[in-house]
Amino acid sequence: MKDSKMLWVWVGIVVVVVIVAAWFIWGSSSRPPVASAPAPVYAPQGQLVAGFPSNLILDSNAAINGSYSINYSSSTNQYTAEYLSSSTVKALYGQYMAYLPKNGWTVEGSLTTRPTFDAITASEGSNQLQVVISTVSGGSQVTITYAVKNDTSTTAQLPQWTNVNPPAFPPNMPGVPIISGGTVSTDRYYTEWGSSGQASGATIHGEYDYTVPNSNVLNQQTPMAFYTSLLSKKGPNSTGWSVTSSSSSIQAVRGAATVNIAFSAAGQSETTINILYTYVQ
Repeated sequence: MKDSKMLWVWVGIVVVVVIVAAWFIWGSSSRPPVASAPAPVYAPQGQLVAGFPSNLILDSNAAINGSYSINYSSSTNQYTAEYLSSSTVKALYGQYMAYLPKNGWTVEGSLTTRPTFDAITASEGSNQLQVVISTVSGGSQVTITYAVKNDTSTTAQLPQWTNVNPPAFPPNMPGVPIISGGTVSTDRYYTEWGSSGQASGATIHGEYDYTVPNSNVLNQQTPMAFYTSLLSKKGPNSTGWSVTSSSSSIQAVRGAATVNIAFSAAGQSETTINILYTYVQ
């Protein structure tokens, strides 16, 4: 199941019935390498985060749906972007498979056996790339994760994700509400094991991405206002979260749990909500 000569693949699509760690694993360790997940830095809506190579967006008419970066350490950074395209999954897969080898990337693995998505992993020196292309209404959604290792003596290593299929509703994260009637596009997590290797005390990191009609939010609030007011409750009905917010995102902290929620418009009447969470099991 675990092959030390193959690299990981991030399949962030909810229809997959597979544990990603069984596909592409670094090294000979019996557990996947993991890294702590500090707060992501989100780009303004419709823009790519600083550090993400724009030449990896192969569709010139793409609509950027979201982009963020995570600084895992002084030498390892992750840059993620998601965009929508009117092209089919197979057409985009073919474009990436042609583009990557011509531009210095070595394709390490691919997954093309699922009817609604394809995935590619590639390397460029110490840098790593994951491309996941999935079918959505009107075309395709492409999620690209670019990992940069400034220390070229080793290879950039990102966590191994497990995809939840079918997606949980609500997801595997205690204490965070979900707006009903949404469409889930990503539900995945990975476990950061403690030194004892036991499940108790392990840290769970997860990502949950869903789109909801704005009309589904109670009391005609915006989705961001709904989350802010609910998580910020004080007094007898307090949820226990300490909340800070920016123009399009929220961070909530409760003990050892941290939740980062970003909001982006999906057309005129829907909002895409991206939730990154960490808690101790």
